[in-house]
Amino acid sequence: MIFLILFFIFFILEGLALLPSKINLLTFSLLPIFYFLEKNLKKEKIVLPSLNLFYLFVIFLFLLPINFYFSVDKIQTLDKIIWYLTVFFFFIIAKNEKKTLTNLVPFFFVLSGLIFSVFSLFASKMNITTAYQFIYPSYPNHNHLGDFLGLSILSLILFKFNNKLKIGLLVLFLSFFLFSFSRSAYLDLFIILLALLFQKKIKLIINRKIFFLILFLIVLFFIISQNKFYQISFFKPFYSLVIQDLKLIPRDLLSNRLNYFFQGVEGVIDKPITGWGLGNYIYPSKKYTFFSLDEVKSALNWPLTLLVETGLLSFPFFIFLLLIFKNLLKEKNHYFFLILYQFLNFQTDYTFSILGFFLLFFLLLPLGLKIEKSKVINPKYYFSIIFIFTIFLWLYLTGKIFALIGLHNLAKFFNPYQHEVWQNLIKKELN
Repeated sequence: MIFLILFFIFFILEGLALLPSKINLLTFSLLPIFYFLEKNLKKEKIVLPSLNLFYLFVIFLFLLPINFYFSVDKIQTLDKIIWYLTVFFFFIIAKNEKKTLTNLVPFFFVLSGLIFSVFSLFASKMNITTAYQFIYPSYPNHNHLGDFLGLSILSLILFKFNNKLKIGLLVLFLSFFLFSFSRSAYLDLFIILLALLFQKKIKLIINRKIFFLILFLIVLFFIISQNKFYQISFFKPFYSLVIQDLKLIPRDLLSNRLNYFFQGVEGVIDKPITGWGLGNYIYPSKKYTFFSLDEVKSALNWPLTLLVETGLLSFPFFIFLLLIFKNLLKEKNHYFFLILYQFLNFQTDYTFSILGFFLLFFLLLPLGLKIEKSKVINPKYYFSIIFIFTIFLWLYLTGKIFALIGLHNLAKFFNPYQHEVWQNLIKKELN
């Protein structure tokens, strides 16, 4: 329970851009260590997920050192290896905390949506410099608040809340959702709502008129955000009104996404076996960018980004995801639709680069899986595994901490894979 409370606090802080980007990975990666230490002290056993899933993920992790060896930028890759190790442990923890998560998740999505919505009103005064948050549009016409609020809205539709509270929150969340102008969020929520409409197994806890009104508003805002809509002579006069009153600049349907996709394809063709290295998508993007496109850090699509960065080494992980969704489709409970929404969002935006949001996806996965026989491991075995991870993480974190406080020679000793360390040491040599 303490683990989940701490995670939710750090998640909200990251979403509000109050958790510095330099320490967010350090913060989240420490949580599994404390969780497993607590379990070991209490002599409690750990339940593993389905062994097929477990072994596939482990194989993927064991292949990452090869990816590191061939990486274009090993510093970025080391950070991402820590990232996926943390994801692995979160997935195991979610299996063990399934009952608690089942009760907390709907409430958490609603509470977080409320916090993010309120803070978004003051975000322009917060001096936010990162795009990896939920409250401020770092780019014109694009606010990740809508991407998160899709989960808040679905929670109100799928789970029981006080009726008056539900209606009030739906109006609030839908307003912020629509005016986030996130077309990826519009599309993802529309697909999920359509899927719910044809599900006999899921009973909607909402008036159908309200349900269809939400669908209509999503379609309406999606249409008015399209540039080609205003090429129709009747709607041309509304173009300036939309820009002035809604502060919206309509865009082409796919924007540059198709070009980013082809950048990714070229990147896969270039390094199909070992990839460019985790966290190194920007290098094939620089190589294959054209016209006026800027290089990007991802393909705005998680699977393609991972394939570019790891090549065929990611094959076990894709099989892992395939088995997960095969199982999810059999069960199709309420949580399946939350998981599917988030997965769809990872296909159309770079929200998978927000660490807390990415970890949340893996916390949700066991909630949508059917109950199955799982292997229980003795505390002494998982303690040995977590001990090795702790030593590795200790070296990594110690180097990061020394770098943050300016002791770069010590930082190089504990963790030489840091850009800022070498930049400062080179500057000293030149001076």
